Amino acid sequence: MHLIYPNHCPVFHIIATPHITFAKYFAIVWTVFFAVYGLSSVVSMLVKREDASLLSVIVCLFAAVFNGFGPSITEGRTWGIGFIL
Repeated sequence: MHLIYPNHCPVFHIIATPHITFAKYFAIVWTVFFAVYGLSSVVSMLVKREDASLLSVIVCLFAAVFNGFGPSITEGRTWGIGFIL
């Protein structure tokens, strides 16, 4: 019964507690929104109208995944996750 009610679970409270202020989080989300919107605008000018929305989503996903923020390949090999990278 203890896991059914997340209000009494201390792990839920630790995970659900925000680590930054609302203003910082809002600023991050706001800038990411405009970055994706700008990148989508550029893509939509380069391709046909029918393919623009799908290609914009794909380009933004690739930009988010391969932006260089994650671990490098050498770090991944030392962590034992080289097969993923």
